[in-house]
Amino acid sequence: MSLLKDRDFSLLFAGQGISRFGEGLYTAATAWPAWSPTKDPTAVTVVSVSAMRPRSWPPSASRRTQTTVTAGS
Repeated sequence: MSLLKDRDFSLLFAGQGISRFGEGLYTAATAWPAWSPTKDPTAVTVVSVSAMRPRSWPPSASRRTQTTVTAGS
C-alpha cells in the first residue's frame, strides 16, 4: 500500500508542503527590507538571524518583565 493513498498521510504531507512554502516566503519577506535599500549581505544576515531567534530571548529578562507586569496588575 502506497503511503500517498492513505488520506491522513496525504493531508499531512500536503500540509507540511504548504507550511514549508510559507516559511520560505516569510524568510524572503523579512530579508527583503534589509536587502532593498542596502544591497548588503551582512544586513540580510543580521535580519534573518534575528527573525529566527526565539521570542523569549534572553529567557531570564523575559520572565522578569512578565512577572513584573503580572504582579503590578
